Amino acid sequence: MDSLIIELQRDALNADISISNLLRKALVAAKKLKIQEFEKWIELELNGYYHLAELDWDCPENRLEKLPKYRWVDGELKVRLLLNQRLVPWTFESPEEGKRLSRRSVLDPIGVIETILDNKSSSLVKITFPDDLKLKLCEHLGDINSEPECHVPKSQFRKIQEAVRNIILEWALKLEENGILGEGLVFSANEKETASNITFNIKQLIQKGGTEMKVEISNSTVGMLNAGEIKQVESIAVNVSTLVDFNQHQIAEAFKNLIEAITASQDISSQQQLEILEQLELLSAQATLAPPGRKAGLIKPTLSALAATLSAGGGLAEIWSKWGNVIEGFFGIRG
Repeated sequence: MDSLIIELQRDALNADISISNLLRKALVAAKKLKIQEFEKWIELELNGYYHLAELDWDCPENRLEKLPKYRWVDGELKVRLLLNQRLVPWTFESPEEGKRLSRRSVLDPIGVIETILDNKSSSLVKITFPDDLKLKLCEHLGDINSEPECHVPKSQFRKIQEAVRNIILEWALKLEENGILGEGLVFSANEKETASNITFNIKQLIQKGGTEMKVEISNSTVGMLNAGEIKQVESIAVNVSTLVDFNQHQIAEAFKNLIEAITASQDISSQQQLEILEQLELLSAQATLAPPGRKAGLIKPTLSALAATLSAGGGLAEIWSKWGNVIEGFFGIRG
């Protein structure tokens, strides 16, 4: 008879197994072994973190310690003009204020997240604001005939799935390491006693997330970028963070180093810088997608154009010689 824990590991490695089903199987093991803290986490993932909805939406730090790190997503703020339904960018005098409002917590059950990702009609998810915060924001905008929205790439929701899958896999591996396997759906008295004596550090397991990797742009460099270029840098930084969450550290490092070098470079014109940022934004977004969802017809010519510009000479040629092969190899394209 197969071991429930080995079966759990196998399912965690199988992308065709839904996260909901994986969580239900893990719940069986956690209940039978009486690992209550992990059981509580599983139930929150299955049923949602709606008990946190009472905390202030305009003060995300109030939820920071209570919601797992991987359930925070970063989006782009937009304003919908209700008179003609047009969407326009929403900019702030204070970048920190814009960053705070564009960072949203996802309280929905994992099943809702799976439904969002199964919907192929758009690559973005629209998150609206609660009525009380919406009213404050409209007053701030000086237009009650508008509606603020946060548009989040689906890759940000996919990383929630991957984080849950990784947590279950690590937990199942820890159980096996301590001789807890089970036979079918049954655990022996000895296995149950062993489980009760193990310190799992479940909170640390849930909160640790991926290794943090930030795109570092100096204040003097930011001052030389226009609003559109800053938006592109922010978008690439979000994609880098997503790649790290997917354990794609090398390609994330490549984009990080390129963006830092390009924004600081004096070897290219403003127009060239704008074009390169557009190309890196496209490529980094494509890198966050699963291979079947990537558009080779966009990736190949974009990579060619990027390589031609950066290989022309100067300091950027050296940077490209180091990181260009990483990006080309990731996409399976060789120049």
